[in-house]
Amino acid sequence: MTTARADGRVGMGFPADPPRPLDSYKELVIALGGTHPARVARGVPDILADLPSAADVRNLQPDLARISEITARGIIVTARGGQVRVTLRGDRVTLLGQAVTAARTALLI
Repeated sequence: MTTARADGRVGMGFPADPPRPLDSYKELVIALGGTHPARVARGVPDILADLPSAADVRNLQPDLARISEITARGIIVTARGGQVRVTLRGDRVTLLGQAVTAARTALLI
């Protein structure tokens, strides 16, 4: 990560982490309580699951024990919605601070 100060503001640059599609994610579907993502991709440390609707995200009932068995720093679950709102929560171990939040946002973008 880099930062630069200009005009009283601080700009932040994050390393590229373009998500790559995952073809096999049976264990993730089980961990998400049987919810089937429309798309699943993986960045370097995280997995991104794109559900068919915002209602699917709101109604998600994940099996946290199974989530903890998936090798990833965290699992991001998202869906397209009518409004743009990003809610970031801690990963399955601990919330490591702003750098983790920023890195996950970079994967979403």
